[in-house]
This record gives sequence, structure tokens and C-alpha cells, in this order.
Amino acid sequence: MRHSRNRIDHSARDPRETPARGERPGPALPPAAVRALQLQRTAGNQAVSGLLAGHLPVQRTLAWHGKPVATYEDLPQEDRDRIKKSIDAVYGMFVQPVIEAMIDDRRIHRVTVGLAVKEIPKIIDLLFEYEKNPPKPSPDNPRSRIALQLLEKQQEAKKLNSKVKTSYAETVSVPNLREFNRFLDTNPAFVDYLTKAGIRIFFRSKSANNIGGLYTHADRIVHLEPGVEGERPGIFLRLLLHELGHASFQRMLMTTKPDALNQDEQAFRDAWTVLRRNNGQYLLGLDLGRGRQPDERRKYQAGDFMEFCAENFMHRVTAPGLLNKHLMTINKPGNHVPQDVRDAWRDAIVILDKYVRLLLR
Repeated sequence: MRHSRNRIDHSARDPRETPARGERPGPALPPAAVRALQLQRTAGNQAVSGLLAGHLPVQRTLAWHGKPVATYEDLPQEDRDRIKKSIDAVYGMFVQPVIEAMIDDRRIHRVTVGLAVKEIPKIIDLLFEYEKNPPKPSPDNPRSRIALQLLEKQQEAKKLNSKVKTSYAETVSVPNLREFNRFLDTNPAFVDYLTKAGIRIFFRSKSANNIGGLYTHADRIVHLEPGVEGERPGIFLRLLLHELGHASFQRMLMTTKPDALNQDEQAFRDAWTVLRRNNGQYLLGLDLGRGRQPDERRKYQAGDFMEFCAENFMHRVTAPGLLNKHLMTINKPGNHVPQDVRDAWRDAIVILDKYVRLLLR
């Protein structure tokens, strides 16, 4: 997802810089720290608690010619072209991975076209060296951190491709590769299902442009639009597992016969028919980032039975605690939730859990 290129507000101040009225002033932050906070705030990447996956968010901020950018696509096209034309062709394919590694790094990098042209070959030469002889202990300097991050990305992408067929896994950020690999390691039965069903994942797919994700049943491909691979780990995993929910739970649930419904599909559809009323008032909606707020996710499910299938599979496998809390609220005595809504959720969960146990056992 693209982030807007806002100008840096040099007048903006962090709460730690200016005490509230009546408070004693704290120690002044160094200018570099103040600048870092300004960059971070302007790019909209402040750390927030309660991240979906339970991890601190990736900082994802780079100062490019003094302006904050959060994705490689935020760099002006002419700057990207100048870099590639100015370095040896063997290094040209590494321009985007290196810039993205700088964005993902825990420290803010201040980069210009000239600096990128100078540093990218050195970083890649170091990467080639580390591929043969990884350093022990790992040196902590910017060039080495970027090279090691690229090495880890190669390893995580290779690990993912050993489990599931993918396209462009190497474009996914290291934290997201780690998170998805961890999920697959924990759920070998799901890996087995995806393998036997011939499911493939296409990252940065133009087929999913402006819609986030898409599952095409005919060729059994899960598509994720460019930008999703760089989302925060929790959001990335949920968007991916929503699409994999189409490819797994929905695929298992729905009959291929156009004029017939099996018993489980009929029960799940009946529950959806009740829960979709009033724009999905009693459905669970989670915050999945810009353009995917809870109310929008409820309406999304209410408008399409297949999205109801995929979204609730995602809820059950990535946020079981939040789904259970929602159900407890629905069934809380005295909260005036209609009885048919309570019954619909009861029936839906029975079907959902039946298939999740088959997929994730």
C-alpha cells in the first residue's frame, strides 16, 4: 500500500520535548533523535501497542533526499532510473531489495541518489561474502546490517518456497516472511493441504491491483497486490490468510455442483443470511489497515457469502481470542442481541471449527 509523501513538519514536536503545563521539563533530546521522531511521525509509522501479531511494528521509514518514504515505490521514478543507470548491471537487480532493507532497518537511513550508487555495490559485495562465510558475531554497522537482512530474506524466502509454491517471495519483507513461515511451521497439516490442492501464492500480483487480494479458483492462485508484502506482520498475515481462506475453508465447504448445497454449506449460508443484516451489525470486523477498517470489513462480509467464509477463517486462525471475545459479547445476558443472531453465530462456529480442525490439525 502506498503512503502519501508528506512534507516534514519542522515545527512538529514530540511530547517528550515539551512538557505539559505544570510538569517539570525533562532532559532535551539530541537533535538527531528529534529529527528521527519527526520523520517517523510524518511517515505515519509510529510504534503502537497491541499490534495484531503481538510484535513491535517495523519502523519502515527512510529519509530520501530529506523526505520520508515508506515503500520503494515512494521513491521518484527518475531517481530509481538514475541509480540503475549509474551502477554496474550486476548490481542493478539489487537496487530495490537494498532500498527496502534500509526501510526495514531499525534505524532511519538518510539516503540520496549519490549515496545509493556508492553503497549498493558495497552492500551486495558484503552479501556475497556473507553467503559464503556468515560473520560471528554479527557486526553492528549499517552496511553489515543491510547485507545480513538481505541474507536472511534469501533464507526465509527459500524456506517458504520449500513449503508452498510462490512467485516473488523474495519481495516480501523479512518480518513478514518470518511470520508466515512460523505459521506454516506450526500448522504442517495446512502446508499439506495447500500442496495437495496445488495452491500457489503470487506476491505483488497486478491482478489484485487496488483490491488487496484475490483468489482465482480456475488456476488456484492467491494474488496479493503490490504493497501488501510490506504491511506490518500482523496485517500481512491476516490479509494473506483471508485469501488462503478462499482457497481452503471456502473451497472445502462449497460444493462444485451449481444446483446443490451440502448440509454444512447450507447451515453456514443460513447463518450468514441472518448475520449479514444491517450491514453486518453483529459480525466481527478487525482493523486491517488503510481502507480496511472494522465497519468496512463487516460490510464486506455482509455483501458476499464467500467473503464471510474467508474472513471468518482468517479470524479463527489468526485472532481466536478476539473472535471468542466477540462471541461472549454476543451471548452476554441482557445485551439485547436478537436470539436469531445468537443462534446464527452458534451454528456458524460449529461449521467453522469443524473445518479448521481438519485444516490445522
